[in-house]
Amino acid sequence: MSESPPCCHKSESAFLGSLMLDPVRLGEFLHKIDANDFYDQRHANLFQVMLNQYKSGKPIDPTALHTAIKDLDTVGGIAYVCQIQDTTTTASNISYYADVLKRKRVLREFNRAAYSIRNTLQGAESDEQALEDIQKLVRDVLDKGQVDEGGEVSAKDAVYEAIAEVEAAFGCTGQCVGVPTGFASLDLRLGGLHDGEMVVLAARPSMGKTSLAMNIVEHAALNEKLPVGVFSLEMTATSLMKRAMAGRSQVDSIKLRDGNLTADDLKKLTAASAKLAMAPIYIIEKSCISTHEFRNHARRMKSAHDIKLLVVDYIQLMSHKADSRTQEITKISNTMKGTAKELGIPVLALSQLSRASEQQDRPPRLSDLRESGAIEQDADVVAFLSQPEKNSRITDVMIAKNRNGPVGSTELEFIKEHSLFRTPKYEVGKAK
Repeated sequence: MSESPPCCHKSESAFLGSLMLDPVRLGEFLHKIDANDFYDQRHANLFQVMLNQYKSGKPIDPTALHTAIKDLDTVGGIAYVCQIQDTTTTASNISYYADVLKRKRVLREFNRAAYSIRNTLQGAESDEQALEDIQKLVRDVLDKGQVDEGGEVSAKDAVYEAIAEVEAAFGCTGQCVGVPTGFASLDLRLGGLHDGEMVVLAARPSMGKTSLAMNIVEHAALNEKLPVGVFSLEMTATSLMKRAMAGRSQVDSIKLRDGNLTADDLKKLTAASAKLAMAPIYIIEKSCISTHEFRNHARRMKSAHDIKLLVVDYIQLMSHKADSRTQEITKISNTMKGTAKELGIPVLALSQLSRASEQQDRPPRLSDLRESGAIEQDADVVAFLSQPEKNSRITDVMIAKNRNGPVGSTELEFIKEHSLFRTPKYEVGKAK
């Protein structure tokens, strides 16, 4: 019995269904996907028709395709085309499906090349000739089906995508167009956390960066009803939820640790935990994770839960094999930025700062980002947390880099015993 070639019928179908739901997205894949990337010939034929329709400026919904397809049997019939669209609920995972198609094609090409390599070894006149022929076979495979990490985009396609983003912003009538942080002053400067962007939140230890990040997570999941993924490399999922319960219930976190709770505390905790238990928050808890594992987990969470925000706590606890720590952090930073672009979601990455700002008694600056300048380069937004006055609850949030907007500071109040940030009373109403 011969083994079936590598393929993923569901991913092929979902990719095509995504294009029917959001035809504009086809522009992103004009130079990345072609009909040969599909194993099922029906899918290959259907994609080619969709491609021809798109290039001609015509719609690619089932009705239009029904008219455009000369022989419906070549695509499995109009009922099958409708089934593809009906079984695809969202187009947000299209980049993931495209990557699956490319990887499966590479494996099929290698599968075919394996037979050619065997024949080459048997018929080669010399070892040198055999090696040369085999290397050419391998290069040909990689050229035909390598997974694209970015490529040529026409001005036309880029303009279409830009117009779509402008229209989405216009539809928000000046409100937050990205994932809201829950803090009006931050959203006013950032416009929320934007898809495809890497946002770095950096501070020295005990400044509350994990608490602020989780406050943003809770707001997105509970108030905005958005699925959120969290990589907690320092704390357990249980510890994170205890912090969230303390903030939501306004019960001192020390009481949660010691169990010194009143009947009123228990009542508040019960109400808070009931809400948190229903929140679409998905946590990966590992003390150390490689860049490869990170990307695979992120893709899985996007595919399984359609997450709209990804949080990493924190950058320096990730790992990647490299000759130096600087090279390692550079690769980690590159991977986070690449993941944000690939999945089309914001990645909020927490980072440690060097001791320089403390030793020199000054506010943090971009050069203080610990161990690598690549973080500063890759990040679309960099925000620092600092405490201007010791023993004060007021925390300064300094937007030191904002690729697409203004920089500057805003103040938040940190209630440490509740792991909770909030807008200071004197700031309420200013951002409106």
